[in-house]
Parts: sequence; structure tokens; C-alpha cells
Amino acid sequence: MATMIPERRPEWLRVRPPKGENYENLKQLMRMSLYEAIVAHAPQAVGYLALPPGATAIVGKARPVIRVDNKELAFLPGSYLATRYKAISS
Repeated sequence: MATMIPERRPEWLRVRPPKGENYENLKQLMRMSLYEAIVAHAPQAVGYLALPPGATAIVGKARPVIRVDNKELAFLPGSYLATRYKAISS
């Protein structure tokens, strides 16, 4: 039995449905939160997800610098970033 694709795509679907032999693989396309996508595809970014809105992270080989309204923020004690970079002095 063939899967019926509605003429109008759901709002969350941002890709074209598969065609040809992959037509039946619609179950592979699923709704995912931004958090889930980051965890799945860029786990090194997870530590930055709790930053306040408008924060800028300057990341390189050394300790990252987090700024909000052009002021540098200190890492909260016990946070991922404080734990990860405690050996590196600011």
C-alpha cells in the first residue's frame, strides 16, 4: 500500500519529500527541536545552549569569551564552561 503525501507540506517540513525508490522513507523525516539537532550533529556546542539571549561567544583554542551588551560575563561556578575551562586562567 502506497503512502499518500498531502499536497501541502506540513509547516515543519523544510525539505522536499523523497522521490523514486526512497518514496516510502518518509518516516526518516521527523520533527526535531533545535536542542535535539545540536546534540545529534554538534555535541561540542551543547555547553553554549544555556547562554542568555543576545550573548556572543568568541571561541577558539583558548578559553572562550562570552559577552552580553559588550560586557564580558564570568562563567557561573559549577557550569559546564566553568568546569571545562577551570584549568585555563582568564
